[in-house]
Amino acid sequence: MAFRKGKPKTGGRKRGTSNKATPEIKEFARSLLESPNYRASLKKRVICGKAPKIEELLYHYAYGRPVERTDITGEDGAIKISDPFTQELIKAMEDVESKEAYFARINPHVPNDP
Repeated sequence: MAFRKGKPKTGGRKRGTSNKATPEIKEFARSLLESPNYRASLKKRVICGKAPKIEELLYHYAYGRPVERTDITGEDGAIKISDPFTQELIKAMEDVESKEAYFARINPHVPNDP
């Protein structure tokens, strides 16, 4: 069944439901990461450049994934776009908008929304 505007959301995770990592996994990961023996071993491996991906995963389970933010505004507050793909996408959207405006002018009886 296709999505209809105004229809209430159905399915998906309910609000307030904890994520898939169980509290036991989080507690284990935290206790391991906070143990003095593990920290000493980790320090040695990081210095040698041998810290494996499992440690990154453990940190994500224990403390959550860090939020990655990207500033897209310039000093003047305007949105700056330097990514070629994004520039191409914006141009395509502008082309679609101008074509929609053109067709609306030449066919005023055709509604915009299906």
